[in-house]
Parts: sequence; C-alpha cells; structure tokens
Amino acid sequence: MNVLVTGAAGFLGGHICAALRSRGHHITALGRREGQHIDIVLDLVRDTLDTVDKYDAIIHCASVLPSVDRIDYSDNIKVVEALETAQSTYHLLISSVSIFPPGHAPHNRFDVVDDQQTAYGASKLAQERALRQKYQCVGVIRPSSIYGPGMKPTTVLPIMLRHARSHGMISVLGPTSYSQNFVFVRDLAILAAHMVEHKYAQAICGFSNDTIDMLTLAKTIQTQMAHAGLTSPTIVDNRINKPVTQYEYASLSNVWPFAGDMLTPISKGIRECLMNVA
Repeated sequence: MNVLVTGAAGFLGGHICAALRSRGHHITALGRREGQHIDIVLDLVRDTLDTVDKYDAIIHCASVLPSVDRIDYSDNIKVVEALETAQSTYHLLISSVSIFPPGHAPHNRFDVVDDQQTAYGASKLAQERALRQKYQCVGVIRPSSIYGPGMKPTTVLPIMLRHARSHGMISVLGPTSYSQNFVFVRDLAILAAHMVEHKYAQAICGFSNDTIDMLTLAKTIQTQMAHAGLTSPTIVDNRINKPVTQYEYASLSNVWPFAGDMLTPISKGIRECLMNVA
C-alpha cells in the first residue's frame, strides 16, 4: 500500500512509519521539520502533495500544540485540503482518550458529547468530526497514555523514569485512588498498521491490560531497575486522599482478538525504556 503519514517526526508517528515499512508498505512521511526519514516538510505540503500519486491511506498523527488555551488542528486540515480528490482514500486519525468528558466512560462509538473536555481533547474531537464530515472511510484510534523508546519526559511515566535515573528518587503525587492506563507505543503502531491494511472505518480505544495506580507504577520502575542492575530509587509517597473521577479502561485485547498475545506488559516495556533514558 502507498501510505501518507502526517506527524511522522513525532513519537508515535515515527513508530507507525517503522511498523508499516516492516510490513512492506511504501511510506511518505510528512513532518513539521526536516529530519531522518522525513519526505515532506509541512510548509511545502500544498506544492508537493499535488504532484504525488493517489494514496491508499493517510494516517493523521499530527498533534496540536500542548497549550491550555489554543485549539489548533490546522495542520491536519491543511493536509486534508491539499487532497480534495482523496475521497476513495482510507483515513486513520490518531485521536486521544481525552476526547471523552470527565466522568464519561470511553467507548468505541463516534457519538461523543461536548462537555468540559480539555483544550487538547476538544481539538482531537474536532479533528474526528472534520475528517468524518469530509470523507466516508475514516478510522480512529483513541490511545491512553503512550510510552516507549524515544518518549519525551512530558507525561507521568517518563518523568518518573527520568527522576529515578537522575535523582535516585521517585516522588509519587496526586490522589491515592488515581489510576492510569499505559499502552506501549509499538503495540499502537501495529494496531494502526492493521487498521490501515483492513480499512477499518470505526473508532477503537487503544488501551492495554495495564491500568495501575501511581504507587504501583513507581514500584514497577523500582523493581525493573533492580533487575537491570541499576541503583534502585527511593519511593516517596506524597499522594493525598482525594476523590477523583477517572476513566473505565477496557483493554485493547477485549476489542481485538489478536491483541492478547501482542500487548507488551508494562514490566517488559519499562525494561526497554530504561535503556533509552539518560
């Protein structure tokens, strides 16, 4: 298949490109900036895409800026507008679990209500609606917290890893009852490749079997560092007793029959990440 991947310079986008190439597909990688494996830079998108043969699929990984007050999905729309003739093309959007409002259980339907989403979640929901309004064959993956080699320390798991390696300590914060689902980046990349190959026009919540509280996460990091022969960090539990509304995560293995053996356990994923944290 001939596949265009936007946001290819990003964390998940790079892994998706690698997964597709390993399965024999031809990839055109589009990114905000020049770099290894990037074929098209975003600023040149209109001039370049008009001369490229029709794509069998387009994967939209381009993310919004992490600003609390800016809702911006213009990068994806710029690509969509440059491909007006792509009605027969399959589109796969990498969305987010954050499209669901607080207190609403995630689901695999497209009827998501508007109700106090974060700016990031609202922008992802706007992307879903824009693509589904414009094209007939659209699939969506809504991941939970993605981690893996190459991740940046902007979410809880890589921040814990960085502190454990750099400072020898993990400070566990937040409500005692708070849990989060963690999904390994290559598992999502394989799911994306599978959806493209079969042109699944549906929404899938990209969750794993690992929904754990923050203290358990810290202890898992501590254990895996010891197994790797690294200095085991001290854990400081600074959590507070406070009610919290959180998602009910249904594992990806309950959605995709093949996913049970595919999903990477968090202990194995953390071991691999430890080799990629400075």
